[in-house]
Amino acid sequence: MEEQIRTVVNEYLAPLVERDGGKLEVVEVVGSRVVIRLSGTCRGCPGLPFTVDQVITPTLRRHVSPDVQVVTQR
Repeated sequence: MEEQIRTVVNEYLAPLVERDGGKLEVVEVVGSRVVIRLSGTCRGCPGLPFTVDQVITPTLRRHVSPDVQVVTQR
């Protein structure tokens, strides 16, 4: 599962975030729990919860598993 998560992040999600000047990285994967770090223009952005809840989490659930839980690291 970890390899699939990293592939989806690197091929789909990170490029989307980078277009707006942000950076997305996977910190760790433990079972279906994914810890991510958003930096760059994402840091302090009021749209961050929307990005995580409406873009990152659904994309990972759709491509990897409906059980994926995304947690942001500050």
